[in-house]
Amino acid sequence: MRMKKKYHLSKCSKYDRSLILRYLKHHAYKIELWQKGFTEKEIEQYEVDKVTETEGIFVIQKVGTFLKRTIPSKLKNGLSYFKVTIGRRSYCGKVNFTHQENSKYILEISGQIYAFDQRENFRLASNDFISVRVKFEEKKFDAIDVSGKSICIIVDSKDVPLFPAGRTLSTMRFVINDDLFIVPHFRVISLREILSPEGKTTQKFKVVCLFTRLPKSQQQEIVKVVESYARKLTLES
Repeated sequence: MRMKKKYHLSKCSKYDRSLILRYLKHHAYKIELWQKGFTEKEIEQYEVDKVTETEGIFVIQKVGTFLKRTIPSKLKNGLSYFKVTIGRRSYCGKVNFTHQENSKYILEISGQIYAFDQRENFRLASNDFISVRVKFEEKKFDAIDVSGKSICIIVDSKDVPLFPAGRTLSTMRFVINDDLFIVPHFRVISLREILSPEGKTTQKFKVVCLFTRLPKSQQQEIVKVVESYARKLTLES
């Protein structure tokens, strides 16, 4: 995955850490929790129910109605990962999660907390864990990577005419694992042949498609999913 971890996730100072823990104590911030192997749809949402005398340890419960809160968590006791958004910044890190009685849980934030900056142009690469696939003109293509603004796909030489450079085209569908997005308009901004390590032709091309006239809400949703998978891969590596 193409990722500069030091740039994408920055360590919080002791002072910032104390502020984050204080905010969690006194404000109803939503805390997202997951464990290794969880999909985007399996992420669980919690809120602080009670504070304890020990810094970084909270009694938490699920967000939602009474019935929703009583549904047992799919998280197992032990190592988990959290994310919380405070103002314009997001924070994440590793935590210890423990089941308690009466639909309550213990969250212990003892490790490093990272500031997580959302960027529209961060590129998430397709790999063994992240499958990015495209459908256009009833044909399916594999993608190399995707961001909130564009997607890079692999095209056989016979399909190159479908992607004229500089033209605005419609409509493209793509998925990031199980998350589906429909892009109404895009423009081909780059078309390059993929060569083998020996410099020989492969009859395949890299096509970079820029999303155009994309509604802001849709772009934000793409960024949210891209960033979520990027965060998981970074923390779980």
